[in-house]
Amino acid sequence: MSVSQSFWRELYDHIPGLLLVFRIDENDQAQLVFVNEQVQNELGFTPEQFVLASESQSQVQKELEGLVDEVAELSQLKQTKSSQPVILHDKLGNQRMYDYKYRLFKLKSSRSNFLLIQLEESGSAASVQQAQPAAIPTSETPFVADADLSKAAYDQAYNLAGTDQNLLLRGEPGAGKLTLARKMYEWAGYSANTLLLDYSNNQNPDLNEALRNNEGALIIHHIATMPADDQKQLEAYLKTSPIRIIATSTISLENALEKGRFSQDLYYYLAFQTILIPPLRKRHADIESLVDQWLRPVGKQLGLGEIEIPEEQYRTLMEYNWPENFREFYRVIRYSLLQMKEHSGHFLIHLAMDNATQSSLFENGSDHSLLTFDEMNRQYLQKVLKHTDGKIYGKDGAAAILGLKPTTLQSKLKKLNVR
Repeated sequence: MSVSQSFWRELYDHIPGLLLVFRIDENDQAQLVFVNEQVQNELGFTPEQFVLASESQSQVQKELEGLVDEVAELSQLKQTKSSQPVILHDKLGNQRMYDYKYRLFKLKSSRSNFLLIQLEESGSAASVQQAQPAAIPTSETPFVADADLSKAAYDQAYNLAGTDQNLLLRGEPGAGKLTLARKMYEWAGYSANTLLLDYSNNQNPDLNEALRNNEGALIIHHIATMPADDQKQLEAYLKTSPIRIIATSTISLENALEKGRFSQDLYYYLAFQTILIPPLRKRHADIESLVDQWLRPVGKQLGLGEIEIPEEQYRTLMEYNWPENFREFYRVIRYSLLQMKEHSGHFLIHLAMDNATQSSLFENGSDHSLLTFDEMNRQYLQKVLKHTDGKIYGKDGAAAILGLKPTTLQSKLKKLNVR
């Protein structure tokens, strides 16, 4: 009795561990052709997404190339099992450690050789290591995708990344639009230096330079506030030079069209496909992830030990509207942690900050809701340096508290003119 290919694929999904099958071509290059559904349980990717990522210039590709190289070395030594764990990153950036075994084989129906690798979670106590926590994002907000709504947006963006479609990411300020735009170009294999035109906070980016130096892709942040002259220049450029654009906006482009603030020709020329980024208040599972992957690790770095969050405080996190989304979450939590350390008390969420409270966190300025993100970071870095008496290195230094390398922190201090 013949058995269908779909039967074997389904059967592989019941094999314990993460199963990867590579085709080896005549040049001894390995291409991932199959992965079982365990990859979704382990790493958060669907099998199709993982195979696609293995073919682009992404972290997945680099890690799989390293894995295949290790297998090649083991093959030379006639060993069929790993001598040390291999590290793969999941969708959230967490490190997962795996032991593995492999087998090389050839099918009668194919001239190619194949490599089968079976990964099983390492017995090491530190088999899962969270990505290095940071006390505050220094340039843009994160994109966590554990909640159903955010995961749907994340998966849609992933599936569209490999196309040549222009895309509009819409959502409230601080919801993670810019981060997701950068990730899309990373998945698509564009340079990490893909040009960004940022029209937020009345900034005036150089469109001429961006169009002159682009590598076929642009990110336009807050495209709805793009000046009319820049809109006309971009429209003229697009008629002769194809370029892929991923744009973000916190306001409706349709409303901007009705009010004559956005070019109708440019709007239809770009033919945006839209992804709506949900606000943090609708992403409870993402808040839970932030508590586990950011709040508690930073609490340890501050010397607060294992932080226990009272049920009523946890409920406060879930029920609050978070009008500024991630930016407000980080601002509130970092202040709550510093208050906890200074007063050696229980963890308490400080949502409503009066002027005195704001002044204790940001020592300069009167209306902190209007601070630029760089200014907010600058003042927070000053606060941390004051807390460490200017110490950067060491376990109790500013770099350790912020979850940064000392050299990275020094670079940011110089950039933000923090003394």
